[in-house]
Amino acid sequence: MIPHASEHQIQNAILGYLRYRGYKCFRMNSGGMRSVDSRGKEFLVRLHEAGTPDIMAFKTLRNNQGGVIGTQTLFVEVKAGKNKPTFLQLNKMQELEEYGAQCIVAYSVEDLESMGI
Repeated sequence: MIPHASEHQIQNAILGYLRYRGYKCFRMNSGGMRSVDSRGKEFLVRLHEAGTPDIMAFKTLRNNQGGVIGTQTLFVEVKAGKNKPTFLQLNKMQELEEYGAQCIVAYSVEDLESMGI
């Protein structure tokens, strides 16, 4: 664990760890951002729904002969310090779990290790 690490630093450490463990990872950005088109007109770009976890990761599961037997889908909500997931984030994780994904809240790489990830 990195003492007094920012959420961004923890997120980068978790992404590196998951990639090392064989996951294909994506950083998920939610909300929206403003941009400007070629004529100088401002517009809003919508990203993922509010409450979407910070990281989405996939790992191919194989049998002893190397054949594909499935895919593990993992979502990670990254938090720093004493921060807790919001009501919206908890609801989104519950929704994703209903589709078979595993969702966790992590404050460090050690949190993933302790869960066997």
